[in-house]
Amino acid sequence: EAVTPRFPDGLTVTDAYGQYRDSPTGTISRERSKRLTILTDDASASRPRLDAIIEAYKRRFQQQSVLKVEAPVCLAF
Repeated sequence: EAVTPRFPDGLTVTDAYGQYRDSPTGTISRERSKRLTILTDDASASRPRLDAIIEAYKRRFQQQSVLKVEAPVCLAF
């Protein structure tokens, strides 16, 4: 609902298992998660769409934060 309409050319979703420190309590929490990989040729133009996906995920799954990593890559198909 949130990702494919913004990136219809393709993406990869991988099941993950992670942990984080809960800000209010300081306790370590572990949970199942998802890793979303999107390759784009224009990072600046993609940022608003990525930010919208992050906000939708945070609301839907009651998350305090979502990790986003941007890195240049060399790729070819």
